[in-house]
Amino acid sequence: MAPNRRAFARSPARFAATTLIGAALLATGVARAASHDIASFIKEHDRNGDGVVTAQEYQAVRDQQFKALDTNGDGWVSEAEYTAEFEARLNKENVAPERKAQQLKQTHIRFVAIDLDGDQKMSREEFMASGWRMFGFHDKNGDQKVDQADVALAAAFKPLLDKDRADAGKAP
Repeated sequence: MAPNRRAFARSPARFAATTLIGAALLATGVARAASHDIASFIKEHDRNGDGVVTAQEYQAVRDQQFKALDTNGDGWVSEAEYTAEFEARLNKENVAPERKAQQLKQTHIRFVAIDLDGDQKMSREEFMASGWRMFGFHDKNGDQKVDQADVALAAAFKPLLDKDRADAGKAP
């Protein structure tokens, strides 16, 4: 199940800064570290092919991901390990060089956002907290699974979110 979120408290200033940075990255389309599109999220995390990502299935995927990131097996992910994995994904996707350079610059910001205690090491717990936030974002109905019901809810609210974003971009 999801970790105790109180264990990941951070200062209000740090929380505000990383939230604003993350929102800006999402708005510009630069951040690609996680699937913010619900259909892509299901495709990437549905390991048994049933169209459903359960909390247990997601936890297993996140465990595998952390283990893959921690290339030296010391129980922590350094910024170098995090960046190397992300760069390998970009290379595999054959991203254009200018876009790749732009995205690689953002790895530091994402790393800082995930490193909740600011010790310059991403612990397994910090990595899991980040993942559970994304799982919760996609689990629209709160049933501890991400499936077509959540896709339908996301689609139903998309026009409202789009209008909200458009209104926010207008000058008063």
